[in-house]
Amino acid sequence: MRKHYNHSEVEQRWQESWKRDQVWRVSDTASGDSSYVLDMFPYPSAQGLHVGHPEGYTASDIYTRYLRARGKSVLHPMGFDSFGLPAENYAIKTGTHPAKTTAENIANMRRQIQSLGFSYDWSREVITSDPKYYRWTQWIFVQLFKHGLAYEADAPINWCPKDKTGLANEEVVDGKCERCGTPVTKKQIKQWLVKITDERYIERLLHGLDTVDWPESIKLLQRNWIGRSEGATIHFPIEAQWPKRVIILHGYQGSPDTGFKVWLRAELEKHGTRVDAPQLSIEEMPSLEENLKIVKSLKPDSDTVILGHSLGCVLALEAVQQLGLKLAGLVLLAPPHVPAQPNVTYPAGVSQYSDYDYDVKKINRQVPRITVIGDTHDDLVAPAEPKALAELLGAHLIMEQAPRPHYANRELGSFAVPTVLAAIASGANQQVTVFTTRPDTIFGATYVVLSPEHSLVGLITTDKQRSAVEQYQKEAAAKSDLERTDLAKNKTGVFTGAYAVNPVNDKKMPIWIADYVLSTYGTGAIMAVPAHDERDHAFAQKFKLPIVPVIQPDRVMPKMQPPMGSAGAWGTLDSDIEYTCWTGDGEMINSGEYNGMDSVEFKKKIIAWLEKKDLGKTSINYKMRDWLFSRQRYWGEPIPIVHCAKCEAAAVPEKDLPVTLPDVEKYEPTGTGESPLAAIESWVNTTCPECGGPAKRETNTMPQWAGSNWYFLRYCDPHNDKQLADPEKLKAWLPVDMYVGGAEHAVLHLLYARFIYKFLFDIGAVPNECGEEPFVKLKNQGIILGEDGQKMSKSRGNVINPDDVVKEYGADVLRMYEMFMGPFEDAKPWSTKGIIGVRRFVERVWEIFDRVERGKTEVGSTLLHQTIQSVSEKIELFRFNTCISDLMKLTNEWGTASVAQTSFERFLQLLAPFAPHLAQELWHQLGHTTYIENEGWPKFDPAKIVKTEATYAIQVNGKLRDTLVMPTDAPQEVVVEKAKTSVAVQRHLTGEPKKVIFVPKKLVNFVV
Repeated sequence: MRKHYNHSEVEQRWQESWKRDQVWRVSDTASGDSSYVLDMFPYPSAQGLHVGHPEGYTASDIYTRYLRARGKSVLHPMGFDSFGLPAENYAIKTGTHPAKTTAENIANMRRQIQSLGFSYDWSREVITSDPKYYRWTQWIFVQLFKHGLAYEADAPINWCPKDKTGLANEEVVDGKCERCGTPVTKKQIKQWLVKITDERYIERLLHGLDTVDWPESIKLLQRNWIGRSEGATIHFPIEAQWPKRVIILHGYQGSPDTGFKVWLRAELEKHGTRVDAPQLSIEEMPSLEENLKIVKSLKPDSDTVILGHSLGCVLALEAVQQLGLKLAGLVLLAPPHVPAQPNVTYPAGVSQYSDYDYDVKKINRQVPRITVIGDTHDDLVAPAEPKALAELLGAHLIMEQAPRPHYANRELGSFAVPTVLAAIASGANQQVTVFTTRPDTIFGATYVVLSPEHSLVGLITTDKQRSAVEQYQKEAAAKSDLERTDLAKNKTGVFTGAYAVNPVNDKKMPIWIADYVLSTYGTGAIMAVPAHDERDHAFAQKFKLPIVPVIQPDRVMPKMQPPMGSAGAWGTLDSDIEYTCWTGDGEMINSGEYNGMDSVEFKKKIIAWLEKKDLGKTSINYKMRDWLFSRQRYWGEPIPIVHCAKCEAAAVPEKDLPVTLPDVEKYEPTGTGESPLAAIESWVNTTCPECGGPAKRETNTMPQWAGSNWYFLRYCDPHNDKQLADPEKLKAWLPVDMYVGGAEHAVLHLLYARFIYKFLFDIGAVPNECGEEPFVKLKNQGIILGEDGQKMSKSRGNVINPDDVVKEYGADVLRMYEMFMGPFEDAKPWSTKGIIGVRRFVERVWEIFDRVERGKTEVGSTLLHQTIQSVSEKIELFRFNTCISDLMKLTNEWGTASVAQTSFERFLQLLAPFAPHLAQELWHQLGHTTYIENEGWPKFDPAKIVKTEATYAIQVNGKLRDTLVMPTDAPQEVVVEKAKTSVAVQRHLTGEPKKVIFVPKKLVNFVV
């Protein structure tokens, strides 16, 4: 009798042997039959692994070892997703550099993973925070930028007003800052986004799901996230609000009688607006004092809007603060702003015209509405200048490409400037564009709602409503999207003072803002149809807005409520009908000539009418928004972009990659919402790669997703310093045959990875032979809960360290227990009793070895061959719990009898993927000098697994009442009659059943 099984000694011996012989290292190119098995790599936290983490790794390792035994060459790599928020927060808390703590955490987690005997090819390890790796993450970003898929835009961040820092979503708990408990608000800052919604990709992301072998629940999550819906885009013209008076102040060496100013004057006067356009002092040294006298002589008042062009903008601002003017509004077109561009040389005298030192508070008190309009291709005023001025003044900013650079053209009437007109006359030449899946309800649209962040709000809000609108915008910014869209919440909103026009009946529609409309969905605006939408209905009832039903249900319904508010303006309705909110289809009513038409048919008719009038069209909308690719953090990949006054954003040349993180001592946020990198001037200040002028580096860093969305490609060629990966090596391994990981990554990681893969496929970085989808099969493990049935967390004190389990019970026991707990995809509570049971099984196998008859060969029992077949099939299906159960049944059959060596060897080959250390040790003690998985996979004899008996489940009305063993060739009528004789069944049968459901060799169900 051998000594007791010493798992520590056995496991250490074979782990050292596997490492020494590099057993799982595969060649750079696959040979013969190959497979790529991938795990979602871990984030190296200071806590290390808990027992929930190895569940997926164990499953993939079992599958990998099984494939190798079947003769496949398998790529099975591991790495670490090492950039991100936890390391930075830990650095802020402890003062330890995140690079140091990350390296320590990786070393610890690598040790833990290796202690469990997982068969990874560690020669291919990738670490996303390694500059050698993130050089290629930056390269991908540069390609996205060059192809127009990475762009800058104002986007909201979570903002803690107390800590004065931007927060990641995971730092916001119940709407409050996780650190200090202060309610979180939204703050708009310039950020980078990736255009995942580009038409070249969004439909492919959707339809590609039909080609992969993934759980249907995961596919559904992605489809819902993409959120494709068919409907119509409809334009509602805005009713213009024309000012009483406009004063136009032209630019340096300009004239009121040239270019757009002539057209603009005629357009304004056509609507009854008085226009004054004086000739200003334009000599080489323009006189500010002389021009201020001209402006003063015009006696501007609170009904006046002043439009300044170029240097005329400077005059307008100086006039407001020096003359004390109180105006209706200011429109500043292509304004210079010297402090923003100290390197700009203006014409002689212009730089002397003003000190550009504006009294912002005074200007804001005296002018309620300021709009700054800049030209993105201006050849005189750099685009950064109007942006800086708008930020200084808190003004509404519009950046567009002018018809002529700097809006300057001396040819009379050669072009028009609709944006300028809209800024002067609120709503002029403007329209609200909405997306709706119910264009058939358009006759019932009685008001329009914009999201509080909508770009039109600042342009169309009347002076009377401006204060209330701005206050509401602040309140909305403090709410999460979930709070704003809660169906049960009380509806809130504010009237802008502006109106749109319903194009099908010319009715005026008040324009409101309300937080239940999100800027991130559709166009950020809706046509409100309160008779046929529950949210609109609740809103209309609260604010006494018209409710006009236009679809009558085909079936009998409770009477619908009559129109509310100014219903009389919408026509007379049947007073005998009580109208409520109906959201289905039906017969058109109150829809003019279309009354009586089926609403489904009318939907097609009205879209055709809108298209003919150029007021709308059939369109497809997606719920998914572009990928926010900026983080205001230190510990992340620097975005390889520099900002230059002349060139704006320019990509860092590929030869200069990687842009590495500066080694600094402090990682605290700046207090302005910027990344800590913004404070490192020696790193920020650089040279523009395009024009050679002074420039500043982008200080936002990439999100954690950046490194994890392509790591599986780098595993194919991890040490290549010339390209992202050798195409031939990618062709050898891609696509990934089996991807294993948590369902919590079902949407974002998998969606981002698929998008980046498709992009790289399109630009040729991924060869055509690899296909358009990166992951052929996907398996998601369920969560392992604590013994209390709750999710494991440090705060609950229910975290179980795998190191402790390995020390007490062994790695093989931990591996097998996690697979034996239940179905792979289900959530399962940890149980100490359960793990003890698996340890007993290991001891039983160790004891059976003493009864093995050396040298004895035999065909093997029926159960052995059935087990070979069953385990083989179930490993393919990831039904590992029943695999282990099958192996236990086989050892039970052996009992205390002796076992032929050949039978036991087959058993060890089946056991090896689950308990590799134990199986290898016993294989070695049987006299073999090879590694067990190199000896192939056992085969079963089909003749030995033919069953002569079948076990039937006997049910009554679907409930199990008994079981019945019958010959497999027994006819249906014999089985059914035998089932009726069961005493347990007879208790629930009264006479003959109405129906008998019979499934051969499986089921008899009596329906009574």
